[in-house]
Amino acid sequence: MASDTYQCFHICLAGPVVSNDWSLIQRLKTQNQITLVERMRLLSRNAVLKKVDLLVLDCSENRELGIELLSFLKKYYPSVNIVLVDGGFTQKQIAAAFQNGARDYFADPYDTNLLIERLDALGKEARTRTLDWNAA
Repeated sequence: MASDTYQCFHICLAGPVVSNDWSLIQRLKTQNQITLVERMRLLSRNAVLKKVDLLVLDCSENRELGIELLSFLKKYYPSVNIVLVDGGFTQKQIAAAFQNGARDYFADPYDTNLLIERLDALGKEARTRTLDWNAA
């Protein structure tokens, strides 16, 4: 399981479902710094994104705003890896999400173990990319 190989990452859980998923929060916070943002609209004005490695974005409150927000985040915070969580996206919206910077998509209800493993992999990938860039 991924928890055996965890590195500490700063993970932001944004949106009403993920920011209130205490099972997910408890498991992630054992080895990571966690920031909760209940309303995704607040992300565009939130300084925490300058320090976040990973963002789990729950767009259940407004799917169209979620797609627009992804475009904003890709432009202003390109180093943040974004995982989208939502059960109501159409295939067209999922494709738009990937085009606008999402690294992965989990339908709600999501498998917590799989989500945590994916976050760990994306965090390690981001660290490796940063180390390679700094070494160059």
